[in-house]
Amino acid sequence: MNPFNRFRLFHALFVAGFLAVYFSGDDGDLLHVWLGYGLVVLVAIRLALALIRVKGFPALRPVFRSGAISIMVSRVLVIALYLSASATLTTGLIMVDHVRVLGFVAAQAITPAYADDDEVWEKPGRMLSEFASHDVDEIHEITANATLIIAVIHLGFLLAFRRRFAISMIPGFGPAAKNRSDPAVKTGPTASTSRV
Repeated sequence: MNPFNRFRLFHALFVAGFLAVYFSGDDGDLLHVWLGYGLVVLVAIRLALALIRVKGFPALRPVFRSGAISIMVSRVLVIALYLSASATLTTGLIMVDHVRVLGFVAAQAITPAYADDDEVWEKPGRMLSEFASHDVDEIHEITANATLIIAVIHLGFLLAFRRRFAISMIPGFGPAAKNRSDPAVKTGPTASTSRV
């Protein structure tokens, strides 16, 4: 697969995953959690790809070159997106009872003498008081909304200053689609490679 197509596929998965998690927020309790786990995996994969510098995936650091302001701003927005999404995912992971969601049989974490004390143990597997749980829930909501706002700014910036690149990220509108639709461009085994 073409390196740029791998990047486009990853980008489409990340966007679709984030939108699915965001819009399943209040009503899709278990669906929201599992989609969140999927998004954690995607962020971890993207960070690993950035560390090992896989071809086709842009670096996750700003480029400071004269004449490359739009690229720098674009990368800063991407870094802000990943930081905001990471904060959202971290607070989401803090709030989830992983033992219950993943179906593990929990070992008895609370001695029977303290089993009725609900001040610290809101639910099995959770170590947040109700006050802290409410604060984390608020932070989770704020960072999720901030991530969506940054994504809209990112999209607007790309459409305003890097339109060709933004449009090439949409499946069916990239360079491969132009080659398929242009009869003057011959590719594949029928293309002539002989010299005159």
